[in-house]
Amino acid sequence: MMKHLLYLLSAVFTLSGCVIANTAGFFSGYKKLSEKEKSKVIFTSPSENICARANDSKIYAITGSQLLNCMMGNDTSVVYRWSPHCHSDMCITIETAQRYCDKMNYKLYIVADYYDIGIMERQHTIPGPLFIPNHKYYKADFCGKYNKRFTGDLLNGAALNKEERFGRFLFFKGDKVLFARNRLF
Repeated sequence: MMKHLLYLLSAVFTLSGCVIANTAGFFSGYKKLSEKEKSKVIFTSPSENICARANDSKIYAITGSQLLNCMMGNDTSVVYRWSPHCHSDMCITIETAQRYCDKMNYKLYIVADYYDIGIMERQHTIPGPLFIPNHKYYKADFCGKYNKRFTGDLLNGAALNKEERFGRFLFFKGDKVLFARNRLF
């Protein structure tokens, strides 16, 4: 009886692992997009200036260095590492983040962790582009890997302490990171 229970539990964990591993959030989700959805994604060249992108309902796949270049001229910027399916109290709507940044006179940059075009379109109601790490440039489809590489480029050699490393909100003065935290306010 115990042997059968162990086999059953093993099968359940194996099958649930396959389901988790095949979902957006674990992987980029790009491969599962329809052709129409893929047409909304612009893969930028790493040397391309992305600073003047308009709110044109496109999603720009960028590098951390490209975003860092945009922040050079700003007094204070906030990069919100936004996850479309996050329901934690650390995850707020893009609109809420924009209202707070407007009030504080911060420039807000939204960088999605992975693709979910439907949620991205519903949430992206603010002026300015929606960004996502360029998983093709980083040669990885695993979210953890390309997000880590993107953040490394964005930090440009600066180190965050252990508590800040996974912060959803990164604060910059010009192109220098000040700190990161999990809550905007």
